[in-house]
Amino acid sequence: MGGMTAATALSRLNHKVLLLEQAQKIGGLTHTFSRDGFSWDVGLHYCGTFGPNQLAGRILDWLSGGTI
Repeated sequence: MGGMTAATALSRLNHKVLLLEQAQKIGGLTHTFSRDGFSWDVGLHYCGTFGPNQLAGRILDWLSGGTI
């Protein structure tokens, strides 16, 4: 998630960005794994302080262009 966040921030600041992913799916540990018939999400489990008047919420709005 850190690499995607950094790439997004640099892109929003008008830098050209090339984001490379080592895994088969983009997102690193933000997706679901399935093994032996079991599935689990290993990504982010809790987000606090993401309200519209809180710093993390304002950063998320800026990064996403207000779409999240």
